[in-house]
Amino acid sequence: MPPSATVSKLIRVAPGSIWQSWSDLPQWPRWHPETIEATWLEGEPWADGSRFGLLRRTPYPWLEKVPGVGARRFMGIVRSAVSEQLLVWELTPTSAAWLGPTLVESVRLIPAPGGTTVALTLSTYGLLPSLLFPILPPLLRAQASKTLDALHHKLSPIERRL
Repeated sequence: MPPSATVSKLIRVAPGSIWQSWSDLPQWPRWHPETIEATWLEGEPWADGSRFGLLRRTPYPWLEKVPGVGARRFMGIVRSAVSEQLLVWELTPTSAAWLGPTLVESVRLIPAPGGTTVALTLSTYGLLPSLLFPILPPLLRAQASKTLDALHHKLSPIERRL
């Protein structure tokens, strides 16, 4: 089983507003803490099998100074999408892919009293993650928390109006 972590957060916003933020891939750099650049490359946005490119900074500050690790390009493939409920995508580095990591990320939106519970799951596999297995789950949990906190911050003006 690959290293993974799931973090959930209640955001006091309707699922549709959260869906708009997640599904607008080109706008991820405005709120997603790791995304520098995001573009659709092939297929309809969020259709199964569609491809996109991401330039992402490392979520771990201690890795930023390692050459070639501070920011990396990834090829993304949509694995599943259910409107206003679920997005699943896989990211593979465009260089040194044999080293990894390959990332599988999913976001699930669950209607809840007073808002939406957002569950973000991050999984990683490949040579590097297998070597770092013992330390990865807490790092993935912190990474997912940081992403959900950024999403919450982006949506807080909507939340305040409710």
